[in-house]
Amino acid sequence: SFIRGDANGDGRVNTTDMLGILGVLFRSRPEPPCMDRLDADDSGRVDLADPLRVGDALFRHGPSLAPPFPAAGRDPTQDALQCVEGFP
Repeated sequence: SFIRGDANGDGRVNTTDMLGILGVLFRSRPEPPCMDRLDADDSGRVDLADPLRVGDALFRHGPSLAPPFPAAGRDPTQDALQCVEGFP
């Protein structure tokens, strides 16, 4: 289980998560064991739209992130992104 958009796995979605997603995209940070948590727009891939979606949800009163959000849970949609069991 995970929280969508919570890139660093600390239980909160904030600007640090936006930076974490960008770090993975631009290869300054390694991919985490749960890439699904970085897929903020639930598109089935991690791309530049994901940190923008987090920013919209946080600062522009955009739509809320898709489940599992705001509480941890399993991803209700099937995609190729993996989340290693037991990852916090």
